[in-house]
Amino acid sequence: MAYTAMTCPSCGSKLDAPEGVDSFFCQFCGSKIVKEKQFVEVSFSGVATADSLLERAVMFLDDGNFDEANLYFNRVLDIDPKCSKAYLGKVLCDLEMKKPDELAGYDKPLAQNPDFQKAARFAPADKQKRFEELAAQSAAAFEKKEAEYGKKLRAAEAAVEEKRLHLANLASWHTKQVRLYQFSKQNTATFLKLGGVLTFLTLATLQSRGWFPCAILAIFIFAAALLLHIEGKNASAKMLTYEEEEIEMTRLEREYERLWDEHQRWLEN
Repeated sequence: MAYTAMTCPSCGSKLDAPEGVDSFFCQFCGSKIVKEKQFVEVSFSGVATADSLLERAVMFLDDGNFDEANLYFNRVLDIDPKCSKAYLGKVLCDLEMKKPDELAGYDKPLAQNPDFQKAARFAPADKQKRFEELAAQSAAAFEKKEAEYGKKLRAAEAAVEEKRLHLANLASWHTKQVRLYQFSKQNTATFLKLGGVLTFLTLATLQSRGWFPCAILAIFIFAAALLLHIEGKNASAKMLTYEEEEIEMTRLEREYERLWDEHQRWLEN
């Protein structure tokens, strides 16, 4: 067994300490001696550091490769959990932005983003004001856009309600037009047939006095058929107008739903 020379810390005697053991007893005073472990710091050239990883992450960010950039920002944080730049980089990756200045136009509250919160918390004192400005700008942009959506949604909802009330008021009128159109469609042909019969009788009785009443009656029947046909056409046009109002109502409802969905997607993203 190999031995290493050392001095007993209790009695000062010279000892031969056996190698490969963590503790042993002094042969002179019986004290237990625990060897101190020595640690040697070793540096290797070419091993990635937080700064080199951060530089690589920024390069990926500049190229628009947000997934790789986010991966490298996370590797930086594994080494330095308080790296403000890495947290800010993760915010940019999440929003698919390349430069921090782009955050000035962001329309969601940055102060609610966990990574932005950490970036601001660990930022140097001279950078704190910039983080406060970005948070304030994003909050103001959010309030402005939310107000714009609110105005559009209220206007769309009012248009739908106005059209719904208009159609409700026209419902009884529309029912009358439908009945008139159906009556015209069902009876115009009957009147024409009756007029045709009377015309035939008129021609058949031209040699007698009976033709005149038949002719007068035929004229009245044809006039009634023509009037009924005209009223049916008018009723059909009015029915079409009502149907166009219904189509417009559907369009307004879909526009409101589109705005609502767009608003929800904006809030969720």
